[in-house]
Amino acid sequence: MFMRVGPFLFIGHLIIAMESLILYKFSRGTKDFSEPFPTWVKYSWAVIIIGIIAITIVLFVKRTTHKITDEIEKRKIEKEIKSN
Repeated sequence: MFMRVGPFLFIGHLIIAMESLILYKFSRGTKDFSEPFPTWVKYSWAVIIIGIIAITIVLFVKRTTHKITDEIEKRKIEKEIKSN
């Protein structure tokens, strides 16, 4: 049932962890980002993130649906072979 997790997942998590630690280390006590981000920057990143999530969900649904229909067809064929 569970698919094997690829190495890119682990590399991605490692990169995110390292970036977070670097950000935490160098952001303590700094006054560089005292101004809030402009709204266009916030909206741009929101659109990018929503797009990535939407693409991921669509690809997951397509792959899962394809696997389910293949399994159903395989069982139908096996049932027909057994009945003959």
